[in-house]
Amino acid sequence: MMLRNPFSRALPVTALQNLAIALAVAGLLAACANIESRPVGPSDFVDYPHFASRYTDARELTDDELQGVQLSFDQHRKFFYRLYTRKLATKPEAEGTVMLAMALAADGSIVDAAIVSNGLNDPEMAGEILTYLKAMRFPVTAENRIRVAKYPLHFFIDEPGGQVSEIKILD
Repeated sequence: MMLRNPFSRALPVTALQNLAIALAVAGLLAACANIESRPVGPSDFVDYPHFASRYTDARELTDDELQGVQLSFDQHRKFFYRLYTRKLATKPEAEGTVMLAMALAADGSIVDAAIVSNGLNDPEMAGEILTYLKAMRFPVTAENRIRVAKYPLHFFIDEPGGQVSEIKILD
């Protein structure tokens, strides 16, 4: 017996429906593109042990969880690549590592995030990274505890004035 898919026929779409769809997609893209950020300031920097101690019942990420976090960062690599290439247009010598501290909830959301160190010496870029990080989602865990992690983002080019060869997101 063969089952028939009731959605297999294309439904006629009017010009007005096409316009409504296009506007909805454009609005979604605009909302995603307009991430409000600010340059990082002294309150955005933390000492990692002090950051981790804010959460009394927290634990460090396991190796498996860290791999899940790596996959999440890999999925967002385009954002970091665009951010870095935009920075290179105005500051071609920009290189370094931004060390992040983050506290993850069981549902994969960010409870808290801060900058441990900013090797780029660029407060605006670090601010955009921190703002974007707070909107990211990470793997869910069954354990209802906050998990803390320190995570490096490395930004380097092959040679000054050259092309970005790769953005290394983890050691």
